[in-house]
Amino acid sequence: MRLRSAATAATSLVTLMALLIALASPAHATSYSLYGDNGYGSARLDYTYYASSHPSGWYVAYTDNTNLFDDGGDGYGTVIRVTYNTPSGSGSELTAYATDGDYSYGPEYSGSPVRDVRFYLCRYNSRNGTAISPCVRMTT
Repeated sequence: MRLRSAATAATSLVTLMALLIALASPAHATSYSLYGDNGYGSARLDYTYYASSHPSGWYVAYTDNTNLFDDGGDGYGTVIRVTYNTPSGSGSELTAYATDGDYSYGPEYSGSPVRDVRFYLCRYNSRNGTAISPCVRMTT
């Protein structure tokens, strides 16, 4: 009888510890490595998103280890364009960019609450700060 009580107590303790660890971790965190090459430059980044206290379907998103390379020689750079939806509408911004023939590391992107986040690798016109064609969607 004492052995059964000790086993039940041990099982309950293990279950409690697993529950506490799960609650301390970000819920439903998902990570991807994304790549892109538009013929003028290439990029790689790590993208993570996770559910938080936002309403269902919205999440916290961020990038890390963003690396870009621009092939150079054409007077344009390479830029990452991020598109997303927020509770108040849609948005887009330019994040990391590399100038003509250069490497770049970051800066990183973060957004909250967002959904439908997409990353595109585009040519970059540094004279007016805009993304220009061709833009290709970055994929896994």
